[in-house]
Amino acid sequence: MKKLFLPVIALLFVFQAGAQITAITEEGKAVILFSNGAWRYVNDSVRVSSLDLPHYTVPGNSKQLLKGNETRYELWYDAEKWNLLPDTVYTNSEYALEDHNGELIAMMITERMQIPLATIKEAAVGSFKREGSECRIAEE
Repeated sequence: MKKLFLPVIALLFVFQAGAQITAITEEGKAVILFSNGAWRYVNDSVRVSSLDLPHYTVPGNSKQLLKGNETRYELWYDAEKWNLLPDTVYTNSEYALEDHNGELIAMMITERMQIPLATIKEAAVGSFKREGSECRIAEE
C-alpha cells in the first residue's frame, strides 16, 4: 500500500500542472486560458458576476441607466423624479441630476484616488459658493 501511495500523489501533481486556468473577463464572462497563450469562452450563455464587488438590487421604479465613462459603475434612477442635466451645467461632475421640484441636485464625481468624505463635502460646498449659488447639505 505504501508503494502505491507515492506514485498516486505524483500523478495528481502531473495532472494539476497540465490543467488550464479559468478566469473571468471584465465583462463577467468565464474563459479558459491555455499555456500557449490561447483562450476560449467556457460557455457563451453563462455570465458570471464580478466576485470583488457586492451585489446590489435595482429598485423597480428606477428605469434609466447611467454608466461611468472612466470608472466602472452603473447608476439607475427614476426619470419621473429626476431630470438629467446637460454636462455644461456642472463641468466637474460626470453626471448631474435635478429633482422635478428643482430643490435637489445629485452629482456623480469619480476620482481614482481615495478622498476623505469631509474633504469632498468642503469642495462641493466651496464650488457652489464660488459660482454664487446657495447650498445646504440636507442629509448625509
